[in-house]
Amino acid sequence: MNFRVNRTPLFLESLFPSIIWGGADRQNGAIYLTFDDGPDPLTTPLILDFLNANRIPAAFFFRGDRIEAHHDLMSQLDFRLHLIGYHGFTHRAWCFLSKNQREKEMNPFSHEESILTETYRNQNHPLLLRPPYGRFTLITLRQIKMLKGRLVLWRLVLNDWLSGKIEDQIADDFISQVCPGDIVVFHDGGKNGHLLQRVLEKSIPCLLQSGLHFGSLAELCGQ
Repeated sequence: MNFRVNRTPLFLESLFPSIIWGGADRQNGAIYLTFDDGPDPLTTPLILDFLNANRIPAAFFFRGDRIEAHHDLMSQLDFRLHLIGYHGFTHRAWCFLSKNQREKEMNPFSHEESILTETYRNQNHPLLLRPPYGRFTLITLRQIKMLKGRLVLWRLVLNDWLSGKIEDQIADDFISQVCPGDIVVFHDGGKNGHLLQRVLEKSIPCLLQSGLHFGSLAELCGQ
C-alpha cells in the first residue's frame, strides 16, 4: 500500500452510483483534474496560468468564504475550459451539522444577493458539490438531489496537503499512480499549494508523452 496517496475502493462506486467518481473507460479514458479549498490569491493564479497555457481543463471546488474574500480571482477563470464546484462555505463536515447549518454550508444559493450566489447562478452545468473530507451521508445525498446538483468525489487523492511534501514526490506519485478515468484531487488552497505549479509542469508533459490525456469534468456531470 502506498500511504502517500489514497485510492477509492471500487465497491463504493457500486454502492453509490449517483456519485461521480470518475470516467467509465478505465483503459483509454481521460484524466480529470480537480482542485480543492481555493481560491487562493497566491497559488490559484499560478495553476491557472499553466493550465490555460497548455489548454488543460480542470474543475475547482471552491470554498464560499474564500470566494467572498478573493472574488476578484473569478475573472481569471476561463469558463470555456474550466468548471467550478462548491466545497462548502467554510470546510466543516456536512454530516455533523444541524439541518440549518448544513443548508448554509452546502447551498451557495442560501446566501442571498451575495457574491457567492452570483458566482454559481449562471453556470451552464449542474451544481457540482464536493463535501469536506469526502464525508457524506444519505441525508447529504438527499439534499444534493433537492438542489438538483451532483456529488463529485474522486478515485485518486495525492495527499499533497500533508506536511513535509515536496514537489518531486507529489509529481512522482501522480505519474506512477494515476490511471485512465481517474478524477484526481489536488489542493490549491492547502499548505502546499505553492508547489502545485511546478508539480504540474513536471508531471503533465510526462503523462501526455505516455499517451494519457485530460478531459473536462463536464463530460461526466451531464452538461
